[in-house]
Amino acid sequence: MPGAGDPFAVSRILAAPDPILFAAHVGAHPADWGGIASLAIETLTAAHLRDVEGGLNVLDVRCPVEAANQLVAVRILPRVEGQAKTALLAALSGPSTIARWAVAVDADVDPSDPRELFWSIASRTHAQSDVAVISGASVPTECLVYADDRGWPAVAGAKWFVDSTIPEVSDPEERSTFERARPRNWATVHLRDFLAPE
Repeated sequence: MPGAGDPFAVSRILAAPDPILFAAHVGAHPADWGGIASLAIETLTAAHLRDVEGGLNVLDVRCPVEAANQLVAVRILPRVEGQAKTALLAALSGPSTIARWAVAVDADVDPSDPRELFWSIASRTHAQSDVAVISGASVPTECLVYADDRGWPAVAGAKWFVDSTIPEVSDPEERSTFERARPRNWATVHLRDFLAPE
C-alpha cells in the first residue's frame, strides 16, 4: 500500500455507465468560489443571531458573492434601542470570521438588492452614531489589506459596521417619520400597462 506522496501506477480508470454529476451551486459568481460559502455564512449567521439576547428578530441575512463574502447584510426588526448594533457585533464575531463589514437594514429594505442596501445606508445612517470600527479583530489570513511589508498575512485587523435601521418598534411615533415617500398610486400603477404589447 503506497503512503502519502509515494508514486503509484494506474492500469485503468473505470466510470459509472450513466453518472449523475451534481452542481455544487448553480448560478454562482463566475469568478468566485463564494456561492457555497455565501450560503453557509448566511445560514450560520442567521442561526447565531437568533440566539443572541434571547433571540433577535432577524428577518434575513445576506452575504453577497460580489463582495467576496466580506459583507454581511442583516435585515432586522429591532424591538429596543441598540439591538441592531448588538446584531452587527454578533454577525462580525459569529461562526464565520470572513466578513469584515456588516450592515443592518430595516424590514422594508431588501438586503439582497444592492440599490436598496446603499439607499438605506445613504438615507438612514447617521455617520457619527451609526458607524463603528472595531480594531484588532480577527481577520482571514488571506486578507491582503492587513498584510505586512513582506506580504505576510495578518491575523488581526479592523472590522466595521453600519446601522441603517430606523427607530425601534418600541418607539412607533418616531418610527413612522421614516416611512418611505412613494409616488401616489405606487401600488396600483405598473409600467407594463403603458407599454405596447409585443
